[in-house]
Formats: sequence, structure tokens, C-alpha cells
Amino acid sequence: MAAPLSLHHIKPPLSSYNSPLRNPNLAAAAAAAAAVTASTTSITTNNKASNNNPIGAHTCLALLEKCSDMSQLKQIHAQMLRTGLFFDAFTAAKIIAFCALDGDNGSLPYARLVFAQIPNPTTYTCNSIIRGYTNRDWPLEAILFYREMISNGFEPDRFTFPSLFKSCGDLREGKQLHYEHQDMTKDIQGEYLNQHLDFL
Repeated sequence: MAAPLSLHHIKPPLSSYNSPLRNPNLAAAAAAAAAVTASTTSITTNNKASNNNPIGAHTCLALLEKCSDMSQLKQIHAQMLRTGLFFDAFTAAKIIAFCALDGDNGSLPYARLVFAQIPNPTTYTCNSIIRGYTNRDWPLEAILFYREMISNGFEPDRFTFPSLFKSCGDLREGKQLHYEHQDMTKDIQGEYLNQHLDFL
């Protein structure tokens, strides 16, 4: 593709009238045209440089902290995919947490799509999705996602179970989760465990 024409590509006809010495206005116009061409070139160069050097990890994280809706989040997500930052577990977890936990502006289906793209998801990302389902009063989805999490080899932690207990409407399901929770948290203080026993 040919480069776009700018003012410096257009040459005035050679005549004595167009000589800068004869026409001082022409000299001023030529200087202005040269300045416009130089500033256009520097803007284009700066844009190309910014496209070649996309935003860094700290900038992405700062943008995620200030993100207020899904359209902004999708732009940040696209930039992270473009730069490879998305494949960092921490930054990907931040996207999932926004989608799953921001009740007014988030989107659990989008969180699940993002979760499917992560090469190495963590228990933290799973907990964010479970908590998102629980906060939106979708208890069955929270429990099904927990079962999927376990079948895929993720180890639940002490943050996994509170959301699940909140989701349990069926006492039998709650008891089963309680037994699983007991097996995994034998080293946790009795006070924490008693909170869950009181729930049942």
C-alpha cells in the first residue's frame, strides 16, 4: 500500500513568481507546511511506537482497578491478550474477579469464557466464580462448578467453602460439603470450623 500523500509531496511549479524571495507569503506558507508535516510525522511515529510498545503489566492492573463496566473490561482484556499479559495467572484472575463479583457491572458468562481461556487457572479463580454464583443466588451453578473444580483436580481451600455453604439449600448437600471441608481443614482453628457447624 502506498504511503498517504502529505504536504511535502506536493511541489509548486517552478516559476519566478513562486520563488520565496519574490513572494514572502509563500516563504511563510512553506515554513508552515513544513511544520505541519513534521508534527504529523512525529504523531504518526508516536502512534506507531505506542502500538509497537503496548501497555505494561502495572498499567493493566491499574486500569483493572479503575474499571467500571464490561465495555472497559473487554478493552483491557483485548490489550492483555495482545501483549501476552493475560496469560499471567494474577492478571487473568483479576479479570475473572471483576466479571464474577461485580454484581451490577460484571458478567458471569464472560467470567466462564475467560476462565476457559486461562492456561493454568488457580483455586482463587475458581473461588471467584463460585462466589459470583452464590452472590447472584444461583446456588445450583455454584455447587456444580465446585464439583467440576474437584473433578478437574483443583484443591479447594478455606475460601472455597463459605460460599458453598451459603449456596446449600439441601441439608444433605450441606452435610456432604461439611465432611469434605472437615477433611481438608483439620489444621484450621476450631472457631472457624464451629461457624460451619452452626450453619448446619
